[in-house]
Amino acid sequence: MIKQIKITALLVSFSFIGFGQELPKEKSENHIQIKGTTISMVPPTLFESSNNFKGFQNPNDQTSMIMTMEIPGPYSEVSKGFNSEMMQKQGMKLKTKKEIKVAEFDGLLIELDQSANGMTFSKQIVIYGNEKSSTLINGVYLKDSIQLGEKIRESVLTTFVDTKVKSNPREALNYSLDEDAGSLKFKAVIGNGMLLNRDLKIPTESADKATLLTNKSFAKVKIENKKLFCISRLKKYPDNYSAIPIRK
Repeated sequence: MIKQIKITALLVSFSFIGFGQELPKEKSENHIQIKGTTISMVPPTLFESSNNFKGFQNPNDQTSMIMTMEIPGPYSEVSKGFNSEMMQKQGMKLKTKKEIKVAEFDGLLIELDQSANGMTFSKQIVIYGNEKSSTLINGVYLKDSIQLGEKIRESVLTTFVDTKVKSNPREALNYSLDEDAGSLKFKAVIGNGMLLNRDLKIPTESADKATLLTNKSFAKVKIENKKLFCISRLKKYPDNYSAIPIRK
């Protein structure tokens, strides 16, 4: 009898978990649309629309934020990277992963921990998409900030994607480039950056494989040796890249 009661209680708890992870099917008056996207959310208290990225942040707390990022790759492939083995290689510990629906899209709800700069962060992530592109919503906070983490999780679970709205990803970018230079064409926005190449294919099939990914730094960094800085950043990526010197 006791065993039966435990099983019943477990099933009830699962049903509450599933219900809590159901995303809204319509916007409320408290939803705020993230500029340059089709995403609307109810941000946590004290969080404001960010001027540095697509999402929300508390201007008095630089360790917490909710950031959205478009990924120009099919969801079926992008989602494969969110497994324990792959994430461990990136210094991340996967805690939970559950399948969800985001509007008409298949998606995942992920919780993980990651250490950086001597601090441990927790992340509440929603990723969704189709065979054309994927979108990542990343809620970040210090692991020890338990109450804030609950508020960020609640906010992430208010995600509403309006598939009827046409968005302009470059609308939210606060910088521009001379896109005529280098004979490159704009392909996509990734986070707060622009991806350009010659043939608008990913990966590019152009003869020289030329690809340019630009982004704006959140912080002002004094770079004394620009060449060394670029090379060291390239070495942090998983593939093999090389810096090509420009002859003046």
